[in-house]
Amino acid sequence: MRRNLIAHCNAGNSDKIYMSCVRENPDGSFSAIAKWGRRGKALQQMFKLTGVTEAQAVAEQQKVFAVKVKAGYVDIDDSSYDGPVTTLTVETDMETDTSAPSRPKKTVPKPKKVAPKVKIKEPPKEGVAVCLDNSGIEDKFDQGIEYVFEIHDDPTMIWMFDKEGEKQECFSERFEVTDEG
Repeated sequence: MRRNLIAHCNAGNSDKIYMSCVRENPDGSFSAIAKWGRRGKALQQMFKLTGVTEAQAVAEQQKVFAVKVKAGYVDIDDSSYDGPVTTLTVETDMETDTSAPSRPKKTVPKPKKVAPKVKIKEPPKEGVAVCLDNSGIEDKFDQGIEYVFEIHDDPTMIWMFDKEGEKQECFSERFEVTDEG
């Protein structure tokens, strides 16, 4: 299998190179990279696919290379190619290039000074509350009597232990905390 695919286009005034290669990343994954531009000038580079298996990178490499060949570039390893480009004239550049994927640089804003955290007193997890309104729950709670409670996930609700010690889900507005545990 060829690791670097190189094509040349010299139709009319063009003298362009297109290279497609597969590289192994430090983490063991692979990338498919494309380089293109005028021969003898700095080439542009783009990571077509990165962080994939070798098979996926090779498939992407061959796909993008085939598109260029279809567009008029000639594979320099093709027997019909008789131009000035050789594997040696371009592969050295591909082998030594270890640059990161070309993406716009993002400026990272400086971290803002953060005020020290103020410890907020958490509501009690359990405690004692007096029943303020027992309308409709007279059989479970007596008005003016204290009962044990636990905090409910819903702030509008509270878990109250009724006359018989059974846990009941009640509206928190019907009770007033008298002793926090």
